[in-house]
Amino acid sequence: MGLREFSKEISEVISRVIKSVATVFTVAYAYDLLLNPIPVRGAGSGFAVSNDLIVTNNHVISGSKDITIVSYDGSKARGHIISAAPWKDLALIAVDGVSLEPIKFGNSSDVKVGEIVFAVGNPLGLWGGPTVTMGVVSAVGRSVTVNPELILEDLIQTDAAIN
Repeated sequence: MGLREFSKEISEVISRVIKSVATVFTVAYAYDLLLNPIPVRGAGSGFAVSNDLIVTNNHVISGSKDITIVSYDGSKARGHIISAAPWKDLALIAVDGVSLEPIKFGNSSDVKVGEIVFAVGNPLGLWGGPTVTMGVVSAVGRSVTVNPELILEDLIQTDAAIN
């Protein structure tokens, strides 16, 4: 397979994956000295595991009072937290009314050091849809201690630029 064909194949895979990517906009509230609420806005990325369920990171939705999901085609809907696992930095969001296709999972135990990988998401909530970055698998089976209560284990390390 030539480089042009390889590039075209990658582009086709990415165009399918993008349909599963969601942008997660959040609003939490802080309070000033007079106890007036101050909205604190955030944005993150997620992906559909079914027509009405999205997986995102717990740190994206933690403390949020309002969650809005935006699909790849720009449709918006309210989301609500079904489950959160802070110790794994994962959360499950229920949503109705957006056009998302569930992602097809591969087998992470098949990933090898040196393989080319792509990261697709919209963690900054930028207009124009998801961003795609490329890298290589640098290591497998990594563990990262974020804090004493959050130890992430059996991770795949990549040098792809991920926000």
